[in-house]
Amino acid sequence: GNASPSYIYTLAEEVIKPAISVVEGVYSVTIYGATPQEWEITYDQQKLSAMGISSSVISTSINNYLLEKELGGASETMAGGPEKRTYLTLEGNNKGNFRWGEIPVAKASGRIIHLTDVAQVKLKDQRPQSYFRINGLNTININVSAGRNVNNIKVADEVKDVIEKLKSELPPGYSIRTSADSTIYLKEEISKNIFRTILSVVLLLLFVLAISREFKYLLIITISLVANILIAFIFYYLFKLEIHLYSLAGITVSFGIIINNTIVMTDHIRFQKNRKVGISLLAATLTTIGALSVIFFLDEASKVTLADFASVVIINLSVSLAVALFFIPSLIEKIKLAPKFNAIVIRRKRRVAMFSEKYLRSINFIIKHRVIFIIAAILVFGLPVFYLPDSLPKDPRGQLKDEDRTKFQKIYNKTLGNKKYVQDIKPIVNKALGGTFRLFSENAKNSRFYYYGGSDEVQRTQLSVEIGLSEEGLTIEDMNTTCAGLENMLAAYSEIDMFTTRIQSKEEARVTITFKPEHDFTIFPFILKIRIEDYMNGIGSYHASVYGVGKAFSNQVYSDYIQTTYRVIMKGYNYDQLYAYCEA
Repeated sequence: GNASPSYIYTLAEEVIKPAISVVEGVYSVTIYGATPQEWEITYDQQKLSAMGISSSVISTSINNYLLEKELGGASETMAGGPEKRTYLTLEGNNKGNFRWGEIPVAKASGRIIHLTDVAQVKLKDQRPQSYFRINGLNTININVSAGRNVNNIKVADEVKDVIEKLKSELPPGYSIRTSADSTIYLKEEISKNIFRTILSVVLLLLFVLAISREFKYLLIITISLVANILIAFIFYYLFKLEIHLYSLAGITVSFGIIINNTIVMTDHIRFQKNRKVGISLLAATLTTIGALSVIFFLDEASKVTLADFASVVIINLSVSLAVALFFIPSLIEKIKLAPKFNAIVIRRKRRVAMFSEKYLRSINFIIKHRVIFIIAAILVFGLPVFYLPDSLPKDPRGQLKDEDRTKFQKIYNKTLGNKKYVQDIKPIVNKALGGTFRLFSENAKNSRFYYYGGSDEVQRTQLSVEIGLSEEGLTIEDMNTTCAGLENMLAAYSEIDMFTTRIQSKEEARVTITFKPEHDFTIFPFILKIRIEDYMNGIGSYHASVYGVGKAFSNQVYSDYIQTTYRVIMKGYNYDQLYAYCEA
């Protein structure tokens, strides 16, 4: 709102905080961003002198009035009982609701002089040390945190409902907006995980149908998969596992292994009429579980992130093993599969035999020419020849003469450091021998990646304006005036969604601008960047850097103005007259 931060803070403390605090699942509601208030005591020095009181007496009297001091303690031991301790504390009237007029300062002419007899006391806002505004309005932040073992999304939705009701009760000119909401990222990621889970199940079942071409076979796999999931959820509940992003990912990852166990057992019972493959499934499953159990021996930070993922996968694999050993044999007795000895099967086996023969020939060919294939594999990966320097430098301190340099340096600089080689031959050699390692090093490894917030999500189009001090002697109020002028300019553009101003000190400020979604990828952010540059070029006391789209802009002139000294030399033939000019 447009009022002072302290007034907005009071409004948030008395109206908004109590309403949010009663929402079930809310752990804490923190309000911050207001300029603290202070008591200002103004006294008349002449009046104090006439009474024989110094200013230090006033501060001492106030300190004594607000005193809280431990005087000491005593201890005693009861017979056959624990030691008891008693502490004595001298405590002044420091509970906040005290009267300044009750503070005694001195005694003169037989009467006690109180603070309000010699000074005036008033409550006022402290001089701001920083500023924070959204869309040019003073802003107070309310941070709402959910408790443990609660549904964060549900709590957030209930808090938003409360806020919507409070908006209608606010005085005119005030507004509440969500500046950050971690549950939006959670919703998006959970939706993605659910979509991936459904898609992976559908694709796996379609693959089973394409290979088997039997709906009964597909039915057995589907029923087994549903049984796996339902039984696994029972164990999630018993072991008190939370369902979140990582555990959902674990469920998705384990589907492939679950279906694999089911297919192996189904085919073995169908063709071999026994369950002896169960030992092999047990060994394979225990191997995977053993690999995942390493996660429980990692450091605490990694364990917090991955423990639920590992637990979910281990439970799913264990359940799939039990389902394969005990449930599938019973299921096959109920759903009879036709014997697989027909023309289709024979043709398929012939194709497998032909493929196996060609596969064997290719392996023999590779073994015969293995040297060529090994060299080709190395070149595809790449040799780090592009890391070789253009030349080996001389001694960095310049203490060695040319004749004292090593023989290796001379040989290198005449061959791989030769100007002709570096300019004409080296680029070709790098491409021929660098392989994919060179491409990775030049493109991916040296790229810059940005992470915003706690979600690692890519941010929307954003302009950032960093404003710095160019002249000495200006105050934080001057910086605030400069930022307010920029805010007034930005307020005229309807394409802007939000602009946030943070003034850290008299020397540093930052304005961050985001656009409405329909303007994120238009020409407008570039146009606004140019207009901001023109505006900041007209302000002489401050420099600015503008970046976010296009080429970054900065009009900063680097000079150490704080340590600059000035000297004037005056020359003349009359020393006395010259000295007078200097004094003037």
